[in-house]
Formats: sequence, C-alpha cells, structure tokens
Amino acid sequence: MLQIFKTLTQYIGAAAAKVESGRLFDEAKALFDAGEHKQALPVMKEAAEKGAPFAMAHLAVMCLKGLGTDCNWKRAAELYEMTLKLENFQGTDFTSTTIKSHLGLIYGIGGYGLKRDTEKAKAYLKEAADEGDERAGDTLKLVTQRKGVFGQKERARPEIKW
Repeated sequence: MLQIFKTLTQYIGAAAAKVESGRLFDEAKALFDAGEHKQALPVMKEAAEKGAPFAMAHLAVMCLKGLGTDCNWKRAAELYEMTLKLENFQGTDFTSTTIKSHLGLIYGIGGYGLKRDTEKAKAYLKEAADEGDERAGDTLKLVTQRKGVFGQKERARPEIKW
C-alpha cells in the first residue's frame, strides 16, 4: 500500500511540475514575443530547468542571437542538443530538422565561444537535408567545399546577422 502511495505521489508531482513549467514558458514566451528579452530570460531559464523543452529551444535562440543575453553559441549548441534528446518539443516553433539545421550552421561557422567543428556540422546538416530541409543541403555543400563563411578563418565573433 505504501508503494502505491509513493508511486501516486510521484505521478502527481511530475504532473504539477509539467503544468508549472508550461505556465512559466507561456509567461516567458509572451515577454519574448513582446521584445522584452531581458525580462524573458530568467523566466525562460526557470521553465527550461523545470523541463519545458520549448523553453530550452527558445533559450538556444536567445543565446544564438544575443537576445537578453550575450551571444554564446557554445551554450546555444548545448541547449539545442539537449532539446533534441527530448521527445515532446514538437508542436512548438521548432522541429528537430530546424534544430539540426541551426546546429550544422553554427558548428560550421564557429565563434561566440563555440569551436568550429566541420564534422559535426556536416552530420547535422546531412540529417536535416535527409529530412527534407533544402537549405541544409545547400549549406552542407558549402561546408564540404569550404566556401563562403565556412572557408574563412574562424573568428571569435563572426559577422553573421540572423
């Protein structure tokens, strides 16, 4: 009987945490959409820490573009990779294909704390291209041929506008 009670308590706790992370994400997303990135950042972090996968992906974008925080592509890559490991981020503004495409792009360029890794870039871009992302296929060709920004010397702060 005690084991049933413990299991039930765990399920209730998990459901409450999921509801709370969703509520926090909704609050953070509203601030994000309103352009209030500095105010959205701590709420988005809390939602991500409570397990909201869509918050992790939005934090990655914030780190990638420097919205409410400094540009930090290393952190963006970590957050994107954590998001990919979760199963329930679909239905948000992100798909696994989009995330893989972004990862391929930033690993191919390097900068803002992220070391260029053309092998990771190629792997992510190939997966995204195989999933139907034509731009990822085009980018894969550029990375492979080391053309454009992918052929330039790696810079700490690349001149990229998102």
